[in-house]
Amino acid sequence: MIYLIHEVETLAPINNKAKDICKFCRDYKGCLLTSDKDFDDLIKTIKSVVRHVNGLYPKTKPFTITTNRMSSIHVVVNGNSDQQVVRFYITTVIGVYNDSINKKISHFVINGKEVQL
Repeated sequence: MIYLIHEVETLAPINNKAKDICKFCRDYKGCLLTSDKDFDDLIKTIKSVVRHVNGLYPKTKPFTITTNRMSSIHVVVNGNSDQQVVRFYITTVIGVYNDSINKKISHFVINGKEVQL
């Protein structure tokens, strides 16, 4: 499967810990994951960063990750889905076409709607 992270929503940072996570995660907007292994590697990377940041700020509530491979990844406060810090919107790509070689892909059609990166 091929996955596209078409949006990374960072909610208002509640503290420096949340700011650090948001700053790291914003760079993944528009990222194309070309296999299930890439998706799993992304999850491992985010978990590693969350573990690191939880260690830097031990007096705050810990962040955890929840995921649904087909649609989203969430970084939440203390396992509470109502207190989200970062939300990745993911879609499955069923086909990619390119009209020229080495041209940056900047538009996708998802569910009949054009999405610009």
